[in-house]
Amino acid sequence: MNEKDRTMQAQMTNHLAGHPDLIAYAGENLVDDVMVKKLLTFVDESAFSLIDWMHAFLELSNWLDHRALDLDWDNRINYVNCVAEAGASGMGLEDLSSMIREMLATYGCEQAVKKS
Repeated sequence: MNEKDRTMQAQMTNHLAGHPDLIAYAGENLVDDVMVKKLLTFVDESAFSLIDWMHAFLELSNWLDHRALDLDWDNRINYVNCVAEAGASGMGLEDLSSMIREMLATYGCEQAVKKS
């Protein structure tokens, strides 16, 4: 891992300070530097904090697990970003996790595949 990648990981950890459960979740799941960079870029461009995004990922993960489905991290980030963009344009729900629940209940997630 180069210095820039360590800086991105540190930036993500700093934003999640005070949320050890989210730090642990990110540490277990967001290990690919390309995905971390993509996530941080989308977070910076959105109306939601990294904490909001991480709670949304937990919501998405729970939905996938209850259905024995899997979704790669690139698609998870894209899904949450799509919902975040919809929320910024007035979807009318208070937080990103609520919007994720609503979108999953209404539309599901086409890219998700059965766990093998």
